[in-house]
Amino acid sequence: MTLKWIPDRLKIGTWTRVANLPYHLKKKFVPILRTDLFAFINMRISHIRLGLTCFGLLLASCRQNNPHDEVTQPKPVTISWTNMLNQYRGTILTGSWEQAENLWAKLNVIKPSNREDLGQWIQFQVEILETTTNDPLKDQLRMGAIQQMYFNPDISRAYLPWLEKGLDTGLFIDPEVQKKADELAHEMQVNVMTNKP
Repeated sequence: MTLKWIPDRLKIGTWTRVANLPYHLKKKFVPILRTDLFAFINMRISHIRLGLTCFGLLLASCRQNNPHDEVTQPKPVTISWTNMLNQYRGTILTGSWEQAENLWAKLNVIKPSNREDLGQWIQFQVEILETTTNDPLKDQLRMGAIQQMYFNPDISRAYLPWLEKGLDTGLFIDPEVQKKADELAHEMQVNVMTNKP
């Protein structure tokens, strides 16, 4: 086997059998081989890093320029307050107390926008007070309903006979609701006698 003598550096592509070299030559070639191998590996790693970086930038630019990848968000549908009231009515009256309170609070936060909607809201509070008496977990809902009537006395005045009848027949089973209903009826009677609107 013939070996080419490379005094400065051993090139990576050169095929050598270091194991078959005499001892005095092994000392010369092994460090050169190791140095060249590490240089070769470092060079390849830097090329791989550069290639991955370029590929990543290419992907990022393609993704930004591709109009087909855009995800369009659906536009929120606006529902009128009256439609929401009609949609939530059944769940509030007959559903679980958690769902009922959440939906009632949602309607209460949005607030009716005109006098007609406010009239529907107060009528709905009357329905809540009438239909949820058998559900002890909806006591907070009943309290909220009577408070809504209390805070809107001009609309609630039309329900004064119903309120008095409910107090006489024991419709209001919760003590707090009964107390608030009694206060409301008393204030409405006073306002009717003094003709205050």
